[in-house]
Amino acid sequence: MAQAAVLASDARLLEQDGEWLARGDTLEAALLVMAHKCGVDPAQIREKFVRQASIPFNRTYRYMATLSNAADHRQYLSVKGAPESLLPRCSHVLTDQGLEPIEIAVWEEKVRKLAERGMQTLVIASKPVNQLMTSLAHEDVSYGLTLLGIVGISDPPREEAAEAVKLCQQAGIRVKMITGDHAQTACALAKRVGIGDGETVLTGAELDEMDEATLVEQLREVEVFARTSPEQKLRLVKILQTQGERVAMVGGGLNDAPALKQADVGVAMGIRGTEAARQSAEIVLIQDHFPSLVDAIREGRLLYQNFYKIVQFMLPSNGSQAVAVMVAVLFGLALPFTPAQVLWVNLVTAGILGLTLAFEKAEPDTTLRGFAFKPVQSLFSGFLLWRLLLVSAVLLVSVLSIFMWELHRGETLEAAHTAAINTLVIAQIFYLLSVRHSVAPSWRLANLFDNRWVWMAIGGVLLLQVLFTYWTPFNTLFGTSAIDFYAWSWILLVGSLVFIIVEFEKAMQRNTKGWAQSVLKRAVDYFNPRVWKEKGLRWTLQFFAVLFLLGQLTLLFLWSREPDTFNVEATAREMVQAQAGETLRPGVVTTATLARISQTLLDKPGGYTSNDMFLPGMVIEDMLVVPDIPNWEMGVLTQVRDTTLAMRDDLSRSQSQSSADPDLITAQIRFNTDSQLWLFPPAETQYREGVESLENYLQRLQNGQAQFYARADSLNNWLNKVQRQMGSLSIALSASVGVRQISQEGAKTSIQDGSIQATGVELGSEVITAEDDPSVVIIKTPRLKVDDVFYQARGQTWALLHMLKAIEVDFEDILRQKNALLSLRQIINKLEDTQKDVWSPIILNGSGYSFVANHSLVLASQISRANAALIDLGTLMREG
Repeated sequence: MAQAAVLASDARLLEQDGEWLARGDTLEAALLVMAHKCGVDPAQIREKFVRQASIPFNRTYRYMATLSNAADHRQYLSVKGAPESLLPRCSHVLTDQGLEPIEIAVWEEKVRKLAERGMQTLVIASKPVNQLMTSLAHEDVSYGLTLLGIVGISDPPREEAAEAVKLCQQAGIRVKMITGDHAQTACALAKRVGIGDGETVLTGAELDEMDEATLVEQLREVEVFARTSPEQKLRLVKILQTQGERVAMVGGGLNDAPALKQADVGVAMGIRGTEAARQSAEIVLIQDHFPSLVDAIREGRLLYQNFYKIVQFMLPSNGSQAVAVMVAVLFGLALPFTPAQVLWVNLVTAGILGLTLAFEKAEPDTTLRGFAFKPVQSLFSGFLLWRLLLVSAVLLVSVLSIFMWELHRGETLEAAHTAAINTLVIAQIFYLLSVRHSVAPSWRLANLFDNRWVWMAIGGVLLLQVLFTYWTPFNTLFGTSAIDFYAWSWILLVGSLVFIIVEFEKAMQRNTKGWAQSVLKRAVDYFNPRVWKEKGLRWTLQFFAVLFLLGQLTLLFLWSREPDTFNVEATAREMVQAQAGETLRPGVVTTATLARISQTLLDKPGGYTSNDMFLPGMVIEDMLVVPDIPNWEMGVLTQVRDTTLAMRDDLSRSQSQSSADPDLITAQIRFNTDSQLWLFPPAETQYREGVESLENYLQRLQNGQAQFYARADSLNNWLNKVQRQMGSLSIALSASVGVRQISQEGAKTSIQDGSIQATGVELGSEVITAEDDPSVVIIKTPRLKVDDVFYQARGQTWALLHMLKAIEVDFEDILRQKNALLSLRQIINKLEDTQKDVWSPIILNGSGYSFVANHSLVLASQISRANAALIDLGTLMREG
């Protein structure tokens, strides 16, 4: 067996200075060592048996075969390779009693036991040569081999490898083993170092049978991959990268080169690695020591951590300076510092204080343990923005407070500038002491004095500030002047605020769970009757009043949420349960859209009439003195009512047909309401009957049992009604906004009983006669009434938007004939703008009687533009 192992190998052992060196594959070198231990000299064997031909090892067929010529002209065929490749090719086994038929299952069990011990297994076999051969092909070793033995090669991982893997996993690095070894061998070795569960493994053959989606799912669960080829290793790396992972590949073999090249970071072994692997990698481990890679990660993260601290330190300083200047300019104040003084601060803080953070030591539980580094983590994170705003605000308030205080107590502008600059520098020193530790408290002595460079820099900066304040050449150069001890005491006090605030913020981060438990316990105590008795009746009533108001506001917020837009055609298919390729009958999309809009009032948070008829809606209504809370719903219902009427009278019957569809008659009656009423239809059950009738008509329509006539005249009649509605909405929105002075002569409004009425829309505005001119009135529109009109218009345009989208589908042919399809789409685009969020600042105006409501003006403008396009569409429908 040893002789065959030598003949089927290419590696060599060289003795140099009393030490044996291996050249070639490490497994083959191990076989040569085994031969020496068996008393077989590889060099003598290779001289005695000259190689005639060979089949080199390949990951595809996983064996190597050689044909050797002996001096007596006999030929020997030797083979070595993976057990799963060679055992099926063996017909006999050589034992002490001679050749015997092989029992494959017995030898597979022996292989399994060796692999479970973490050994790499090789089969050594030979084949008798009965006739002279000059070449060697795969067919020559396809069957009839004689098993000489199985070799188990132990290459246990180093003891420190398991600790290194554990550290990587704690640092958020997923470690996977991708090897060409036997599956059982890979599992055993991986379990020793803490990779995988020792049982779950994927082989190369299984990988080839998986599609991309399946493999992505398996990659989330499986940590060990065995019997993999170079192509499969490359595929695994690419898939991990497509999932947003940053991949570091560690390898040394020729077969690892493609994956090393593809990986974000290729790491090759310097001693046992091949030249191809070293050339493909970005990093070469000189000592082939995996823990050294962990050390490199630790150092890299320390650099990132310290750089992040420098950014945290620098940005608030610059931000506070910029904002301080902006505030001074905006409010007409004197600038808190001059350009030369700003340059001085940047030089001192950035050039001296900031650089000391580069010498910070690694914080416990941050560089590896607990520091989960995201693949594409940005420096400008949400936390950095929060810290920037927090510290900048503190620095801004501190600097401006000292600056204004100095001026207020009668000091010169130069002295105020000097105090402001010193406040900023002192605050930066305190912030430096806090930002050095990301989470740990900086006030502990061990944390205060663990970086001597910081205190050397602080001493240097304080010395420079003394010169900046009291040395005459600096006073002349920077426009500063001396300040007294009283000013310094306030500067130190105000400057330390940033340290206190940031440390409190860090304490919140450290004790999130403890803080939450504390707040919960305190909240629960407030519901204890004994606490009520101790606090007294007045406190108890105030407590429950606050809870009641918070509950009312929360419910009001939830009920005021507006539904999103929906796809009208997809909704119609879902409602009639139509298949993907099934054609919808004319009118189905329009009817389904109307039914879906009417259903929205039932699905909306707060229910149908609950906003008005039951608690807490009635209580909110009384408290806010608002005669109609659900204005958005009223707008939607108005459009539902009018569209249902149009379908009943025009769209569902021919010009000669006298009777309307019974379901549409029922729906129209149930949806009917009066805008003067504060309620919807009298009861929710009646409204549901209307919705159900509309859905019945929809199902009959799809089944061919109801009619829908897509005629140009019917559509034009409905569009005319819509045009009038939108005109009224635009006028109502404009009339509801702000202070308007109206001359009573020729005014287009009528004043009755102290209220103003515009185009059929009751605003409930207060009319006050102007003191300076009796012929002029000032209209004061309550804020809530302005929002009443606004949200009613939003609801109506939301419903109209969907109805027009449905009309586009059902009336497409007619619109094309009239060249009106593009015009309709323009109206839809303009109505989509009405559903966007609009911010509206409240600005006191005139004599303080009212305000400017920008959101109503914007919506009025959008509706006016849509209405203008609607007029053009009506013209095309009549004349096109």
